[in-house]
Amino acid sequence: MLNPNLYEVTRESDRWVCRPSMLFARLSVVGGFGMSAFLVYIASIFFGDGHEHANVWIGAIVLAIAVLVAGLTVW
Repeated sequence: MLNPNLYEVTRESDRWVCRPSMLFARLSVVGGFGMSAFLVYIASIFFGDGHEHANVWIGAIVLAIAVLVAGLTVW
């Protein structure tokens, strides 16, 4: 079973090391890609709703935010 804590604290030689647990890392990746997919879906609603000038700009902004979230998730 994965560690339910957010962080694991260990001691390496003369220092303490605090790193995210495997469960927290996996949930962060899944949540980031899920949010990115949801934002792409919202952007597709604005692009498919007719080609009014305001709708295309809103869709492009939401799509740019989705790309940003996906990039941060990969990073």
